Amino acid sequence: MKNAQRKIQNLTAPAESAFEMGWVVESGSTDEAALQLVDRDGNVFIARKAFSCVIEPVPGDQVLWGFVDDLSGRQAWILAVLSRHTADAAVMKFDRPLQMNSLEKISLISAKGIESLTDGSLNFVGKALKVIATQAEGHTDESVWSSRRMVSNFKQLSVVSETCTSVFQTLIQRMESYMRRVDGVEDVQAGSLHQAVDGTVTIYSKDTLLTSENQVKINAEVVHLS
Repeated sequence: MKNAQRKIQNLTAPAESAFEMGWVVESGSTDEAALQLVDRDGNVFIARKAFSCVIEPVPGDQVLWGFVDDLSGRQAWILAVLSRHTADAAVMKFDRPLQMNSLEKISLISAKGIESLTDGSLNFVGKALKVIATQAEGHTDESVWSSRRMVSNFKQLSVVSETCTSVFQTLIQRMESYMRRVDGVEDVQAGSLHQAVDGTVTIYSKDTLLTSENQVKINAEVVHLS
């Protein structure tokens, strides 16, 4: 009975905490992963950030830290950043690939903006891609788009280019009005040219030259030449 009472007392007695609060003083001078921190009593320690500590500690941060004994000896580890009283950005830094998995939707919400910066490639792979924005702007040295079917709807479209090359097997255009101006030379080469106009065809020119290797034929009820 007495042994059972002792066991109950050991279980209910408050355990001494192995962790305590401290403040980061500065980054280590020789090791970027080492940080100097000071505890409540003013003692200074060299600590390393734990792998599960997501936020990168900076000088002035209040942190949760503690000692852990391993094969290399006793090492102080920063487990979490508790508070930060400066306007420094919160940085998540990893020394290996990072993967986020979720069985549901992942949302990134920001009141001011979201930036993606990389020296490598930025890839989006999914069943559908949808972008909704009031204004969109893009700049690339080279752009290649490949699609089995593409539909574009514009209220107004402006295209400005030094050189434009289009290659189609079949091109069909339908419009209510068509206006074109060429300040230089317009050169049209075709195997056959057929034009059907419901109304009147009017051509204004300072000089007109028609050249044919074989023959020129005009069919009309009335022909006026003057």
